[in-house]
Amino acid sequence: PWLRQKAMQVYEKSYHTPWVWFSWNPVWLLALLPVLTLLFWWFPHTAILGVVLLGGALPLVYLRIFNWRYYYFLYLGLLFMLPLISLDLTRRNSIKSIG
Repeated sequence: PWLRQKAMQVYEKSYHTPWVWFSWNPVWLLALLPVLTLLFWWFPHTAILGVVLLGGALPLVYLRIFNWRYYYFLYLGLLFMLPLISLDLTRRNSIKSIG
């Protein structure tokens, strides 16, 4: 019973503002998301992903909904950020080598 109570305390605490972001693995990519969206000329695929993710997440933040299950799309999308950055850089280098 005491272990269940402790687990429920941690679970309830994970809904609140600072802890909701720390429960993710790619939380550090959140800082890159708006930056790479603004650098759309150099990272077009990543910028499209950034617009889609920010377009879904910003209304939730504005409405102060911090239930992690509503942000799961953001978690999954951030997992694709590094491969898309790599794709954009590879595409840019291949265009330079052709031209």
